[in-house]
Amino acid sequence: MTTPDFVAGLPTAARRQAVRAAERDRLTTAVTAARAERTAAAESRQKLTQALERARTEARKRHTHNPLFPPSAQREQHLDDLRERIDALQREQTHANALHDAAEVAEASAALELAWLDRPCPEDGQPQPEAPALAALLWRPAEADAAVSAPGYTVTVFSHGPGDPWRAGEPVRVQRHGARSIMSAWVRTPGAYVLRDAYGRLYVATSTARLELVPTDLAPPHTEGDVLRAALAAYGFPAYADGEGGISWLAVPLNPHSSEADTYEDPHFRIASREDADRPASAHDEPWSAGLHGADGDFLTLLDAVPPGTSLAEDCAHIARAVAEYASRRPRD
Repeated sequence: MTTPDFVAGLPTAARRQAVRAAERDRLTTAVTAARAERTAAAESRQKLTQALERARTEARKRHTHNPLFPPSAQREQHLDDLRERIDALQREQTHANALHDAAEVAEASAALELAWLDRPCPEDGQPQPEAPALAALLWRPAEADAAVSAPGYTVTVFSHGPGDPWRAGEPVRVQRHGARSIMSAWVRTPGAYVLRDAYGRLYVATSTARLELVPTDLAPPHTEGDVLRAALAAYGFPAYADGEGGISWLAVPLNPHSSEADTYEDPHFRIASREDADRPASAHDEPWSAGLHGADGDFLTLLDAVPPGTSLAEDCAHIARAVAEYASRRPRD
């Protein structure tokens, strides 16, 4: 009997626990792998930075000293070689930056998914970000203090005038002690209702104001498109989310200075993985496909993809470099 068949044969509660345990293992592995990839990229980036600085120092020295000697083809060739080496190191450094930034977003996304998985659920111990949550009313300062358990919170204040809809203010980030001070003050305020839901989100409601405090580890996980966007940013390219008919993709202008509104007016790439670009990063299971389209929308060409089994961060860094290299070969108008 295969593992899926065995799990399917379990009672409902045991089946949920088994599926949850497998998902926790998968996400823990994803966090560990992305962290190792980010660390390796950071070390590579540091070595490249040092090598680049040494090459630039030597080039500056050669450029200053060469005129002091009789003309020499050998000395000029050495300087040309240094310039080529500097260009190559700069390209490698940009790729290392793209890989590092992509792995950083992938790691953070898997950690957020893991945080959601480990948070108690009102029904069976496990929540989902979109699931409804029951709320408990807090009456005493001690209850409010105990309810503030996350390391930090994003606080949003909602207000409205007579007959006007509620409007959200600019979110503010506070640490645990700041959130405890806020909740302690409100729980002592007559006419204020202070609540905590099953996911650890906190709420304050009065007739004229509302507050929402969301634990920082309850942010939605990053998408695979967010990871690619981080890699493209290392090369100076923007990426705009788009989609139609259940298909999503990132639109990347061939001219990195194009605005979102002008992206489809000029040649651009449409990049997706299995007709998706907005799944959680850990769900990325097929290499990116980057198709170049003209201003008229016609398909022009397809960039080479990475081999199957490549990590998401490597996939993103590869596609970002391919986009940049293709754009650099494009004739300037």
